[in-house]
Amino acid sequence: MGQLRHVTIDGRRTSLRLEAEYWSALDEIGELERFPLPALCRFISQRYPQGSLAAGVRVFVVSYFGALARDAQAGDAPRPAEA
Repeated sequence: MGQLRHVTIDGRRTSLRLEAEYWSALDEIGELERFPLPALCRFISQRYPQGSLAAGVRVFVVSYFGALARDAQAGDAPRPAEA
């Protein structure tokens, strides 16, 4: 079962249950894009209005990191430093 968090979107408090990996991914995207979690969730809810917010978040996270991987493979994105 997922972790429950409360997010305020446009002044409305919403409960969102996601697996820990999706919360970590959302936090990472927020840091990379400099978006606070509520703003990121608002963006996702506007981009994927047809389903639940949780489903939209899952699609967004997979799409985001998929695009990042494709860009890195094509040489368009900075690669992490090798240890």
